[in-house]
Amino acid sequence: MLLLRRISNIDRHYAHFKRYVQIIDQLVRFGFTDVVMMLHVRVPHFRKKEKSSPFVSRPERVRKLLEALGPTYVKLGQILSTRPDLIPLEYVNEFSKLQDKVDGFPFSQVEAIFNAEFGCSIDQIYSSFEERPFAAASIGQVHRATLLNGDEVVVKVQRPGIRRKIEIDLEIMYHIAARIEKSDHDLALLHPTMIVEEFAHVLRLELDYMVEAAHAIRFAEEMKMQDGVVVPKIYEEQSCSRILTMECLHGDSARLVIDDQTVARNYNLPLVARRGANAVLEQIFHYGFFHADPHPGNIIIMSENRVGFIDFGMMGRVSEIERMHFMRAINCMLSRDYEGLAEVMLKLTIFDTEPDKDRLARDLADLVEANLYLSLEKLSLGRVLEALMKLVNNYHLGLRPNLYIMFKAIISLENLGRKLDPKLEIIELLKPFMRKMQLQVLDPRRYFRQAAGVAMELSDSFINFPLTLKKLIDRAAEGHATVQVEHHGWEPVLKTLNSVCNRLASAMVLSAMIVGSSLIVLSGIPPKWQNVPLIGIIGFILSGIMGMILLRRTNRTSGKH
Repeated sequence: MLLLRRISNIDRHYAHFKRYVQIIDQLVRFGFTDVVMMLHVRVPHFRKKEKSSPFVSRPERVRKLLEALGPTYVKLGQILSTRPDLIPLEYVNEFSKLQDKVDGFPFSQVEAIFNAEFGCSIDQIYSSFEERPFAAASIGQVHRATLLNGDEVVVKVQRPGIRRKIEIDLEIMYHIAARIEKSDHDLALLHPTMIVEEFAHVLRLELDYMVEAAHAIRFAEEMKMQDGVVVPKIYEEQSCSRILTMECLHGDSARLVIDDQTVARNYNLPLVARRGANAVLEQIFHYGFFHADPHPGNIIIMSENRVGFIDFGMMGRVSEIERMHFMRAINCMLSRDYEGLAEVMLKLTIFDTEPDKDRLARDLADLVEANLYLSLEKLSLGRVLEALMKLVNNYHLGLRPNLYIMFKAIISLENLGRKLDPKLEIIELLKPFMRKMQLQVLDPRRYFRQAAGVAMELSDSFINFPLTLKKLIDRAAEGHATVQVEHHGWEPVLKTLNSVCNRLASAMVLSAMIVGSSLIVLSGIPPKWQNVPLIGIIGFILSGIMGMILLRRTNRTSGKH
């Protein structure tokens, strides 16, 4: 057993060494000898630097390097193209051009994977299975098939050995990143080891096809009431971590419809564009869970002008508060409230030092005036968002990663929609969602739910108070608790304590009234007004009046001090 383990380690170390040599070779080829020097490797043993045009930028050379290094590194670049918080914007734009084009693997390996995963042959699961894949990518390839019950499906099969290759690449990546972080202060500011860790997390999720299956099932549930939208069914019994079986959607890819006018005549393209745009906007602004990559290859246009979504490996998420901030930003743009726009942009970004708000508001005003008040034919929300991302980058503000993914999805959506229907106006389609979110802010039920949550937190505090008190007493008994008191006259202290006790008692009564009113509203006790219990409404009104009185007294007392 020990001998087998040693042989396995030798094989593993040889694979690491061989791959490491390949990576160093490609680094030298594309002119990154400075990086090689940081790794303390002798360059003469490798190929000479490739002659390149002096006009080729460093980001472009990095993209070509990633393509030359293969699937893992192409996937790294694709994921980083959605993370401007981790890398500079010029690299983000260059990595967006990366293409995932690889050859398929033999059918004999597909059969071996089925035997390993299901313990049976392919013909025991499918009545027919096309040996030749119709699509191949870095992680897997896709075959057409028919289930035993006659359902037509597509089957995604993961590449054999891809997990081991990716793990080797990830380990080497982390080693190189750690060396670079120690050797170069400027590159260390990009936190290369953190980038590798984030990439490893995302890629390991993508290697599990059951995660994609869960995404598709949730997506289908949320889109079932959306008119003209189709989501493929997932066959869970015929799926596992390395095999994914889903319904085959019959239609034409959006890419083919855009490129071939003969095919395009079969559809009402303005209707298709509106349906697709409304579906993505509904995903983002109603559910906060959306298809993060709605490019033409991931959209199928079907009979009766229906829109089918495929490939659920990359999904985006935005919270309710982030959606509200974004809508407020759009509203500030439309109403020319540039100071308000500057405020909300700071809420949408991450920064170490807050920028000059007046200067930011001025630059935002220039941006909006230059883009938003064009004719409807030339107005582009995508162009506004791209300009906004550049401005944010110039101010050293970091747009939150999930919001950047949302921005990219909206930009891709508008680009695709405009190719189908040049007159498509995303901002006009966005307005109903803005009104809906404004009504949600005014909906009392939202505040009732929040009040119920506060009530639960208060109850937890009351329940945990005896335990906290016991711990404090135990620490005091063990001699670990100390109390420091400095006496500067008792009268001010007594007055302060009296004021604090009064405020605390009033706050507790106010909290009890809010909680009680929330419970009455949630219970649905009549009489009712607008389907809301009247007693609960009265309770909230009294609570509001009492809160204003308490706040006024607090401000008056603070003013005296």
